[in-house]
Amino acid sequence: MKKLRWPHLLLAITLTFLWGGCTASEPVPAERPPTDIPEPESFQSAFQLYPEEDDREAYRVWNLDDPEVPAMRDFLAEHEAAVAAAEPAWWLQEPDSLAQYFVDKLVGASEEIIPYQETFFLPSQPGEAIYLIIVGDYLDDSVWGDKIRVELRPHDQLWEIAWAGHMWRCRRGGPDLEQQWHTTLCP
Repeated sequence: MKKLRWPHLLLAITLTFLWGGCTASEPVPAERPPTDIPEPESFQSAFQLYPEEDDREAYRVWNLDDPEVPAMRDFLAEHEAAVAAAEPAWWLQEPDSLAQYFVDKLVGASEEIIPYQETFFLPSQPGEAIYLIIVGDYLDDSVWGDKIRVELRPHDQLWEIAWAGHMWRCRRGGPDLEQQWHTTLCP
């Protein structure tokens, strides 16, 4: 059984009302059909809009096909197996779940504990979803945290990552490195 986090519960409640115009007295559907992919805007209501401008060009791009990065290689292997399975994995069926799973695999592979995490969405075109996931307060004396941008699109009734990039903030090095997101190596 899938463990639901509070954002997923809020998302399920929001989607129930968006899909069927349910009222509190109507029964709540158990789950949506796996072939029904709603527009990303309905998912975005569970998260806050990122309050600042976000320039994709400022990010360091993650090569999604890089077999040299062990965490990326592991994620790609899991992704292939999940897509090929008779019953696709739950994290491929919703864009926010895929974005979160991706970040958990890449960041969680190097950080045992992630004390701070926040997820935002950015406005996007129909048929795509863009999430910013900020993870931080690492147990690291150099890097405070990462700001990860994940762009997703539907493909064959599931969601896939179209592009991903990241920036970070340092624990030291002056205001530009400590208070701003950047791609400069931390001291």
